[in-house]
Amino acid sequence: MTAIARRDGGAVATNAPPRSLAERLGYEHETLEFIRQEIAQGAPDPQLEYFLRLCQARGLDPTAREIYYIRRNTRDGPKWTAQIGIDGYRSMAERTGLYDGQDAASYTFGEDGKLESATVVVYRKGSQRGVPGTAFFNEYVQRDRDGSVTDMWKRMPKNQLAKCAEALALRKAFPRNLGGIHTREEMAQADNIVDVTPTRTLPDAATRAGRVKGAIAQQVQEIEQPTHIDETVPGPEERDFSKMAADEISGLVADEARLRGIAPSELGALVKKHGGKLTRASAPAIVAEICAHPIVEIDEGGEEQEFGFS
Repeated sequence: MTAIARRDGGAVATNAPPRSLAERLGYEHETLEFIRQEIAQGAPDPQLEYFLRLCQARGLDPTAREIYYIRRNTRDGPKWTAQIGIDGYRSMAERTGLYDGQDAASYTFGEDGKLESATVVVYRKGSQRGVPGTAFFNEYVQRDRDGSVTDMWKRMPKNQLAKCAEALALRKAFPRNLGGIHTREEMAQADNIVDVTPTRTLPDAATRAGRVKGAIAQQVQEIEQPTHIDETVPGPEERDFSKMAADEISGLVADEARLRGIAPSELGALVKKHGGKLTRASAPAIVAEICAHPIVEIDEGGEEQEFGFS
């Protein structure tokens, strides 16, 4: 966007001062900084903008602590991961208008009396049977550096494991709304310390990126899509593009592509596939194909994507 200055009777285009992150996202400066420090672990502007646009797309309120942004150090560099609290999961399920409650968690124990698993059954209106989610203790327990179970998991193992099982069930029951987002309890085990000392020459960046994406995909439980989906909360692919401004459509396409780890070159090829231009007519098909990809983690300093509207 440009500002127009008048000189000698003619119009001269000049660059307008860039808007701040708070202005672009519609936040008060103080609120934005509260989210940055208290919810997003001091995330820099590019990562914070990604996080807040994800919040807007999913209808989650970071100031109510429904969702958090966590920075983790991995062998492939820092990763930023959006994690939702179990209350946020429940809130998203209720907003569909199809959530019909759940059963209390049930547990299984080994011969030694130790907790093995927790199962929660979630009910969806219009479905003849409940949707179960089962979480196994050894897969989700969080451990300290010495390999011992953390204090919270020692004191409240059934409560922690039940939250993981409930999240699994809710995600299976409402895949369109909750797919690709995990709870803090589910991701706690990602902080477990493992030996990452390389035993051979590290692969190149492209190979590492492919392996990271593959590892993330394996962690996402495959679900059977229901034969009929009628959530009342629209996804990005269900927006009425005919009523959206050009810059709003461009921003939506860029944000959804970045959420799903789609590189600019891939998105460029996708736009070319649909006529070579991003227009109100081509946007629905382009966004639908983008949203078919799962949401993934992003690297710190990930490449920004900008797409022009024709």
